[in-house]
Amino acid sequence: MNASSNGQSTALAKTEGKREVSIPISQHTTNPLLIGIKPVDVLLGRGKGSYDWEGNVVYKQLLESHLPVYIAATKNRDKIQITNMIVAQVKSTGGRFLGIENICAGENGIGGAEERLYEISDSAARLKVAQVGIM
Repeated sequence: MNASSNGQSTALAKTEGKREVSIPISQHTTNPLLIGIKPVDVLLGRGKGSYDWEGNVVYKQLLESHLPVYIAATKNRDKIQITNMIVAQVKSTGGRFLGIENICAGENGIGGAEERLYEISDSAARLKVAQVGIM
């Protein structure tokens, strides 16, 4: 573990592109020993990196398979049950829902940008899954 410039503890992980990503250990992190990004993880973010990530491709297929039932559900408790089931299916493969936080490194934003990953809670993941059903 390292101390970042703001005094927050972080762990370092390497992505497949051999780029170091600092992962903050904070109240948002459910697993303080989070190391590395796994192919089954779902990356919550924009851009081609998240879109093409193996775990996101599988996640999109999972969402598509449940979407008709989700849309047809008329009761909120049924929709919650479906979203909980999707989160559980991702987690059953060892996958995690990882948020990506872009921060500026250096004084006055000089010195490049850094990405921090953090695992979101199951309830936050359920809300992210529900957003897809609203589209």
